[in-house]
Amino acid sequence: MKNVGIFDGDLAVLRQQPTVEHGQIAVVQIDDEATLKRVLYTATGLILKAENPAVPDKTVVANERAQVVIGGVYLGLIRSGHLRKR
Repeated sequence: MKNVGIFDGDLAVLRQQPTVEHGQIAVVQIDDEATLKRVLYTATGLILKAENPAVPDKTVVANERAQVVIGGVYLGLIRSGHLRKR
């Protein structure tokens, strides 16, 4: 997520909720893997945008059997003891 200023070692501050709006950054769980990504809805499902050119985006189609769960929406981060808003 380096393109939005989130780096290794940062702690994400989240609001736990089961939904996310188009374009928001959220914790998304697919099967047994959780990830922090920008969520983009499409006509056929959703795209989990990595915001890092070294990491590929993940496309999830609506009829895929993967269990997709929104864990919470990104509010900001803690870096070196400071809170930074999105």
